[in-house]
Amino acid sequence: WAAMLVCSDGEGGVRCESRVGLPGNPILGEGKPENQNVALPFCHGERVQMVDMNQEGYWEEALKMRPLLQEFESSAKAGPVTVIGFPEHIFTQSSGFVTAIFIGLQERYFGSFVQRVLDEPLDVRLHYGHPDLLDKLHFATRGGVSKASKEINLSEDIFSGYKTVLAGGCVVFREYHLVGKGRPTNLMEITGFFAKLSSGSAASLTTRDVARFAASAPLVKLFSYYYSAIAFYVHDVIVMHVTVLIPYLLAMLALVGLDHRFNNYEAQPLSLFALLPLLLSLMTAVPALCMVLVERGPRRALSFLLGMAITASPVYFIFVAQTKSFHFARTVTAGGASYFAARRNASVLHTPYHELHARFAHSHLYVAADVFVFLCMAHVWSVSDRLFLTTWPTWAVASCFVLAPLLYNPQQLEAWQVKADVRGFCGWVTGGGWEEWYARLHGPPARGGMAAEDAAWNEQFGRVSVAAFYSFIAYLIPLQTNVDNFAATRGWVCEPRLVCTGATYLASLVALAAADLRPHRSARAPSSRRRRACYVAAATLCAAATLQLAAACAVLGPAGLARTASLRKRLCVAALCVYACAGAVGSVLELAANMRATADVAAPLLRLAHKARDYALAAAVLLPVGALAALRLPGVVHRALIFQRSFVDLDMHGLILYSSVLAAVALAYALSSLDWG
Repeated sequence: WAAMLVCSDGEGGVRCESRVGLPGNPILGEGKPENQNVALPFCHGERVQMVDMNQEGYWEEALKMRPLLQEFESSAKAGPVTVIGFPEHIFTQSSGFVTAIFIGLQERYFGSFVQRVLDEPLDVRLHYGHPDLLDKLHFATRGGVSKASKEINLSEDIFSGYKTVLAGGCVVFREYHLVGKGRPTNLMEITGFFAKLSSGSAASLTTRDVARFAASAPLVKLFSYYYSAIAFYVHDVIVMHVTVLIPYLLAMLALVGLDHRFNNYEAQPLSLFALLPLLLSLMTAVPALCMVLVERGPRRALSFLLGMAITASPVYFIFVAQTKSFHFARTVTAGGASYFAARRNASVLHTPYHELHARFAHSHLYVAADVFVFLCMAHVWSVSDRLFLTTWPTWAVASCFVLAPLLYNPQQLEAWQVKADVRGFCGWVTGGGWEEWYARLHGPPARGGMAAEDAAWNEQFGRVSVAAFYSFIAYLIPLQTNVDNFAATRGWVCEPRLVCTGATYLASLVALAAADLRPHRSARAPSSRRRRACYVAAATLCAAATLQLAAACAVLGPAGLARTASLRKRLCVAALCVYACAGAVGSVLELAANMRATADVAAPLLRLAHKARDYALAAAVLLPVGALAALRLPGVVHRALIFQRSFVDLDMHGLILYSSVLAAVALAYALSSLDWG
């Protein structure tokens, strides 16, 4: 094995310019940082510039390279300057697609305003990739410009910053020089980019570099580092998880009749909880607005603000926040950070629905479905009719999870395209694509640094918790539906649904005790005692699920639903009970599929249940989209909104669109203020 520098021989071939022997295959970890470190010995001079393939230089900016190199010798900081950063010009922002404008603005203020503050006065700017200038001699004697271990060094660039700061070097930021850079333009690639950043940031928290940096940095610098690096993702995790988990709590409290003890329905609706979606969108939009205000003036900033409003930018920012939250939390919990290979092309083409479903089902669509269902439960059985004043932000957040892939997908509201999406989804499910996606999604999970036994215990404990929750909800719904004659006829002790739920809990505990019987954890055969325990657990779980379904069917019959107020409420109660029972049965199948004794029987049933859920979810999404596409007018409005040349420098098309929106808002306000009595 050897690393070689090759060049043209002038006759259409190549010749070896120089050669460095290697002890073995150099590509052991992530490919990009490995290539950087292997290529470092062939670089001439004392400085090296890290330029990516999706970047471009400008002739007038090249004239500034001489004073930029002099910054290595003339800094006022304590240590030697080893990294010089400078802004980037995002040229893909002019592609005309609103998501390209959003990501361009985010990168613009991160690469200018944020970096400026990180440099002075916080002094915590590290190396964030390209196109920074690095001291080649400094890094060549310290292991290279990147670290390349699999997963843990997914965000390879920032480790150069850790390395040089721990070695006494300094990082500076200068704004008189820039290079061009292309960023993803469609939502699929943008979310993949943020997923890579989130996973890489979570993986870096477990490294020695972060531990040494945190142990050696003073308190003020440590807080500055937390704000600039970790908190950017941790705060998204906290806010999104709290927002998503509140419907589960509200549904449980409403079903047991205790929601009035925990919620003051007379309070004002604009509470902190109600402002969460607004805060999520403003945290990213306000810095961009301030940047336009400083650079272009108040009139351009007002135009920018209106453009962000009519293109529903909060939907985009909330969706991206959930993407970062999901991938950061998953990597912290179980590891498995992986690189997302972006195509880096200015794509404004339609993305088929089955690709959207495969990308966002686990992180957004399943979560939104659960939130909608449990919010409906809370509204049906709440003691107050003012619950919507508290829950409207959660409805809005869950709606953003579903709407964003459709809203920022070109031609999504064209009738012919909706038909093609339906055919494509059905062909994907029946043609083997769904099976590959399901196998990849439910394969042996990454376990990070945990032992196999601990990882298996954690996985089974999560499944037990989900099974217990859905089983309890499925028990409470029939109980609340028939609550008037419940106490007089049977009582609490002999209620078969309560016995069913208790049996489910006990069987789940038995299944948890047999967690180490997963086929991919150990090759040894289980003992006869553990095998009998598995069979008992599986039989009890099946019996509990059967009793649960029987009880639900009895209550959902004409006699059981006779006491409900209206047909609409009857249908709603029936749908909620079916959803809860399906969740309980699916959780039971998850448990059984991860036990060796029952995996062969439960795995096909679990696959069938997941396929039915995906069909139902696709129908729930595509049917309203098809209805809107049949009206034609929504498609015209959709095209006008998602294709914008600029929010700041408006052309005639933008002026007409913005004026129409302002006129519509003013007309709606005038009509609402009239006294129609």
